[in-house]
Amino acid sequence: MVQIPVSEIAAMDLRQEIQSAEITDWEAYTFREYNEEGVENQVRGEILYSSVLDRAGIVYGGDAVWTDCSSPEDAIHRFFVDELRN
Repeated sequence: MVQIPVSEIAAMDLRQEIQSAEITDWEAYTFREYNEEGVENQVRGEILYSSVLDRAGIVYGGDAVWTDCSSPEDAIHRFFVDELRN
């Protein structure tokens, strides 16, 4: 996972949230998934996280999903083990 400037978020679902919400403390990250052999998946994921809300939006090859979480790492974990909290 790599932190990026919020302005570099490409996913429209996340960009709309940035523009419509009154929150200004967003943190943005990109991530990639690797298989058991260490081969990188071609899909780039994006996370938009707010420490004020303890909430993150995750886009990984589709529409954004949102979860309550304690950190961006927690958000990724919840996403991949299907334990999203709404």
